[in-house]
Amino acid sequence: MQVKARSGSRSSGLSRQLTSLRRSTCSRGDLVTVKSNIGRREIIKNGLLISASVWLNVGSSSARGLDRYIRKKALDGLDTYVPLALVARQQLEDARKVMEVDVKAARALLRSGAFNGLRENIRAIGEYAALNQKEVNASQLVGSFFSTLDSYDRLLYEAVQREKTAATAEGSTVLDVQEAEKRWNATLVALDNLLQTVPEDVMKRSKLILASTNSEEEGPSRSDGSAAEDDKLLKSLLF
Repeated sequence: MQVKARSGSRSSGLSRQLTSLRRSTCSRGDLVTVKSNIGRREIIKNGLLISASVWLNVGSSSARGLDRYIRKKALDGLDTYVPLALVARQQLEDARKVMEVDVKAARALLRSGAFNGLRENIRAIGEYAALNQKEVNASQLVGSFFSTLDSYDRLLYEAVQREKTAATAEGSTVLDVQEAEKRWNATLVALDNLLQTVPEDVMKRSKLILASTNSEEEGPSRSDGSAAEDDKLLKSLLF
């Protein structure tokens, strides 16, 4: 399936979104604030949905019945999700670089920027893979990434807790570096396996969008005309 941009502003729009994601942070306080903003109406609505699920407990037909009441969000173009997944991949690489010296910073990278909406983006890429490549077990690829990411994050969390409760001897570390590298590598491989399902043309556009975003953050230091060439090529691919 070839996905075309819906408007001439897609390139710049995605670049602005990627730049914003790179600069954003997500603290535990933010999560508490979000949770506290759930109103009484949402709680009642969720309770009614659960009650409906129990009341319609008639095997597979119950799921079909609920489908009539649950509106599923339509997928955007695949190249809406891939650049964000590539940014998340870069953040994952950054986490590897800092985890030995600052476990908290490594774990924070898994909760900020592109990781904020990563689950939605990964599931969308998986849905496209299921639609376009019948021989690929997209559900397994998505599940593998989430499980390895959770395993890596859990190891970092345990290290942070040890750091809080125990004073470490000079030269020692609260993190099992060898195990952390093993879990980090498994997470990266799982992500790459999913990204391999992305069609070549979509991946090429996504990488150009990411490169354009990186060059904007670096400033006007590229005087060799390569930035202009990248922009020209990106426009030719999108329009």
